[in-house]
Amino acid sequence: MVKIFKILVCFTFLEANLNAEDNFFNYVDNDHRIRNFSFMGPFPKNFNGDSLIVAETKKNIDFKEIDYKKKRYEWENSNTANGSNAFHNLWHIFPETKAGEIILAKAYVNSKISQKVIAQIDNFWYCSVDIYMNTDKIFNQNTHPTGRLVKGSLKSGNNIIYLKIELLGEAGFNLKLLPKSRIEVAGKVIDKFGNPKPFASVRFYEINQEKWFGSNTDQNGEFSFGIFPPIDKGIYSAIVNAGDNNKYHQILYGLKIGDRKSYSFTVSKKPFIKGKVLNLDGQPQYGVVAQAVGLNKEGLEDER
Repeated sequence: MVKIFKILVCFTFLEANLNAEDNFFNYVDNDHRIRNFSFMGPFPKNFNGDSLIVAETKKNIDFKEIDYKKKRYEWENSNTANGSNAFHNLWHIFPETKAGEIILAKAYVNSKISQKVIAQIDNFWYCSVDIYMNTDKIFNQNTHPTGRLVKGSLKSGNNIIYLKIELLGEAGFNLKLLPKSRIEVAGKVIDKFGNPKPFASVRFYEINQEKWFGSNTDQNGEFSFGIFPPIDKGIYSAIVNAGDNNKYHQILYGLKIGDRKSYSFTVSKKPFIKGKVLNLDGQPQYGVVAQAVGLNKEGLEDER
C-alpha cells in the first residue's frame, strides 16, 4: 500500500525500502571514496531540501518520487565516478542548470562495523553543500568552523548519505569517508611567546610514498586532519608555515594504523642564505637546488 506523506506545501513521497536500490551502493571497507551517487533535480531556487531530507531520515523511509509545484522528480542520473579522487561533475550530468538551483544527491554506504568516520571534502566546485549521514546533519558549509574535521557515525550494515547541493556555477564535488583505521592528527601552532598562529599551513609529506596530507589552522591556531590509507613505517616531514618567514620543520616517525596523535608546533623566523651557484668556468647555473643541512655537535644531521 502506498502511503502519502505531505511536507510543507507541495511535497508528496512514495514509501520504499531503504535497501531497494543498490545500483549506487558504496562499500567503505573496500574503497573510502564515495563513487556511486544518484541525483534528483534540479529544483528551483529556495527549494527546502533540508526539510525533505530530515523528514525522510527521521521516519526511516526512502522516497523515490517527489511532486513539487506540479512537476515530478525522481532519482535518476546515477553516476559512478572513476579516478583516484572520484570526482562527480554535476555540470556534465545537468548541463542546463542555473545558479541558485538545488540538486539532491543520495548514496548508500555499507560498513562492516559501527564506526566514527571523517567526511573528507577535497573539492566542492562552484556549489554550497550540506551533508547528512543517516539521521544526522554533519556538515553545513556556511557554518562549519574552518580547520575542523567533519565527523559522523556509520552503523554496521547499510547507511544512507544525502547531500543538498546549491549550485553557484559549473558545479562538481567529491566525498571520501575515512574509516576507523585512519591516522588522525590534531594540534596547535604557536609562536615562541605562546601566541596562537591562525591560518598557518600545516602539511605532512610522507617521504616513501610521496604523498601530502594536512590542513590550515583556525583562528585559534588549532588544526586537525586525517591520513588515509595509513602508510606502514611511514616517515613524515612536518612542514609548518605561518607567514612572514615564521616556519617550523620536523621529521616524524612511528605513526601507525588507528593512531590519534596531538602535536604542538612552535614557529619562528628562520635565517636564510643568499648567494650564487657557478660552474668551474664561473658561469651562473640555473635551476640548481641549494639546501642547508643542520648538524649537531656530533656532526650528525638534526631536525632544524
